[in-house]
Amino acid sequence: MKNRTKNILLISGTFFLINCVPQQINNQNGTKVVNVGKTIEPVNQNSPESVIPATLQPETINPTSIPSTSAPDNVVMTNSPDIKNTPSPAAPINIKNEMILVTGIRPIESFYIAKYETSQKEYQELMGNNPSIFKGENLPVENVSFFEAIKFCNAKNTKEGFPIAYDETTGKVINLKSYRLPTGEEWEYAANGGIKSEGLGFSGSSKLDEVAWYSDNSSNTTHITGSKKPNALGIYDMSGNVFEWCQNQLSTGSPLRMIRGGGWASKDEYNNIAKVNSELSNSKYNYIGFRIIKSF
Repeated sequence: MKNRTKNILLISGTFFLINCVPQQINNQNGTKVVNVGKTIEPVNQNSPESVIPATLQPETINPTSIPSTSAPDNVVMTNSPDIKNTPSPAAPINIKNEMILVTGIRPIESFYIAKYETSQKEYQELMGNNPSIFKGENLPVENVSFFEAIKFCNAKNTKEGFPIAYDETTGKVINLKSYRLPTGEEWEYAANGGIKSEGLGFSGSSKLDEVAWYSDNSSNTTHITGSKKPNALGIYDMSGNVFEWCQNQLSTGSPLRMIRGGGWASKDEYNNIAKVNSELSNSKYNYIGFRIIKSF
């Protein structure tokens, strides 16, 4: 029998005692791997009840007209489909990460967001390495820090001829029109379905099993991106699979950055799209990945 240990997991200021069999602990580079069981016990609870994300104030908003030159080269841009009656798709074999238009309503400016979480194939092809614990080219990349996520954004901008979005030392955004991470407010607006929002609680359904890989159905691993039902905009996995890094610090000057959406190890409430969680910017866990957006 394997020795079972108890580990401490911090999510949004709450410590949890987790009964688990660790998959791997890499003390040389600080990588921490979590392989949770079915029971997560709160040790204490002192996280804030609510966090107000910072907002990117738009210069102008034109939700009905998108300039024909707004789509970046080498990227497929699509308008959001009407998919209310679309059945859950079969797991895709080769993922092409299209960018979905999210039409803004003040104070949120319109933007494009990746249809899928960034895959290991995308990350490997651009960055030349794959840090993920759960290997598979169409699985979401995980075990990446906030700073590694913004380096991916900068590398994608350079490759496609856009200015870099970030100062990689501070994490500060220096170009809002380039590929970057979403703010917490942009992330939640897209997860809700934008102007098609139905207030379902989870991204695409009021039934978590329909849209998310989480603690009750994940078998303690990530899954191929896009293998659950999308939300009203056609965006996949904004509840479950992996948490997603956002641009915001938890508060001004805080070393914590927002992570949103829940993941394969999360109980129901952490997959609710209104739930705000956080981690240190240099944290690397096998339940955190990211997706990109682009304003225009």
